[in-house]
Order: sequence, then C-alpha cells, then structure tokens
Amino acid sequence: MQLTLKYDTERVYWIRHEDISGQLAESEGFDDELRERVFKKSIEYIGIINPIIVTRIVDGKFTVIDGVKRVEMAKQFNMDIPSIVMDVSGPMAFVIRLVTNFARRTIKTKEVAELAKQIPPGVLSRLGFNLEERNVLRSMAREKDKEVERLSERTDALSSVVTIKVVKKAILEDKKKAERMASIALRECAKTKKDMEKVEKEVDQIVKGRYCAVCGTNLGKEDVHWLMLCGSCKWTLLEEWKETAFDTKVKDWITGKYYEKEECIVVSKERLYEVLSEIPEECLVKSKKAQQLFMRLQNDLGR
Repeated sequence: MQLTLKYDTERVYWIRHEDISGQLAESEGFDDELRERVFKKSIEYIGIINPIIVTRIVDGKFTVIDGVKRVEMAKQFNMDIPSIVMDVSGPMAFVIRLVTNFARRTIKTKEVAELAKQIPPGVLSRLGFNLEERNVLRSMAREKDKEVERLSERTDALSSVVTIKVVKKAILEDKKKAERMASIALRECAKTKKDMEKVEKEVDQIVKGRYCAVCGTNLGKEDVHWLMLCGSCKWTLLEEWKETAFDTKVKDWITGKYYEKEECIVVSKERLYEVLSEIPEECLVKSKKAQQLFMRLQNDLGR
C-alpha cells in the first residue's frame, strides 16, 4: 500500500519521469547505507515528499536543478514526480543547486532516535529500518545515557550504520568495548556494515589478548608484558635481537629449567639413548625418572 500525498497545485506540478531529459550535475550518491535504504523504502511506501526543482527546456522537457536521486527512484518505481518549475538558466540554476545542497545537513542519530520513539515499529520497518536498528534507536531514546550519547556523537561523522553498531555494543554489552569499537571505526574510516564486521572482529581479538594465555587471569594494561606477534615477526625478533630482547640462558631438555651456558654440556639424543640402552632393564625399572626419559627419547627418535 502506498500513501497518497497532496500538494498545492498552484505551486507544484506533476511531471512524468519520461519528460526529465537532463540534469545540471551528476548525483554523488550516498555515503551512508542506512540513509540510502530508508530513502528508497520511503519513496516506495510514501512517495516523493519534497518536490524536485526543474527548469523548462525545449519540446516540453525539463532539466533537473535539485532532486537527481528522487528522479532516479521515480523512474525505478514508474511514478510521476512533484516538481517546482523555475524559469531560470545559466549561472542562476547552479546557484539554486548549490544553495539547496548546502542547506541540507546530516541528521544526528540522537535526533533519529527521538523521532523513532514516536513512530510505530511497523512503519519504521516499511521505511527500511531493520530489527536491530529499530531496537537500538528506541532503546537509545528510552535510556538517555550520557555515555551512549557521547559515543553516538563521536561516530555520527562516519555513518548511521557505524553509530548503530557502537550504541548497540554500549547498551547491550560493555561501554569499554563500545569505546574501543568507536576508536577503531574512526581510525579505519568505517562506514558500511561490512566495515563494522571487521571492526567487531578486531575488538574481540583485543579483548581476548587481555587474558593470560597460561593461567587465564584477566590482565590490566600494567600487567601485560608481551605483545602478540605473528610467527614471522617472532622469528625476526629471535634472530635479530636475541642478545638484547630475550634471555640467553639455555633450557635443559630433561628438567625444563634454564641454565647459564657455562653450566651446560650438550649431548645428542642419539648418544643419550645409547647410554640408557646399555643400562640393565632390572636397574632401569627401579628409576621412574630414567624410565620416563628413556620413553621420551624413544618417542622423539621414533624407536
């Protein structure tokens, strides 16, 4: 079902989209996928609310001064377009286009949330807001959390999609995680849903890295002693900065303890296996440590 809009017919004319034959400039498109989605869905559901501005040319045709996107949608949905016809040409037509574009502003997510609170969920759905977006906006309007509002204002410069994801994280999970998400999104200039999937994955990796890999203790910044390294960087550090970045002590294969180089001797596993093999079995079974060592050697050497 589509709503029927009424206009003052003395000022606004209905023009067939086939009669639009040109435009002053190319459409730059949307930089925010939520705005684009709501724009398309609203035209499908309500129709074109704001008349476009056109000027007459020859043969009863028109050139668009302002409203290129609305014309594209009208063609897509095969509908007539409410239009304000202005008898201007040359520089003045470009002045009007500049002024109409300059007058527009990106509405803040906080304001969208306040409006969404007054609109039934079914209508929001028809306008293109998905379930996640509807819930986050209504929760945001209801809670009025200062920290959530601050995060919203931080990310509004990127896109509504980014703000929705950050606010959802703040409301439902953890404000610290949401803060990290906002920082990464700003650093990466995230705008789309796909961008935010990468951001969320990075946030989760950071959180995992704050726990000790051995005992699982939750670590504060002052407790973290090592950076996470990929295999390539690890070996680069080992080879190039071994003397300064790592202990030079030798790890004993039998006890697992570290000793200074002068305290150690190196024996091949093959030779150690031969020595232990020469020990009578009745003597070997009396020493549990000797048995374990013998079995380790057998396993390592594939005997």
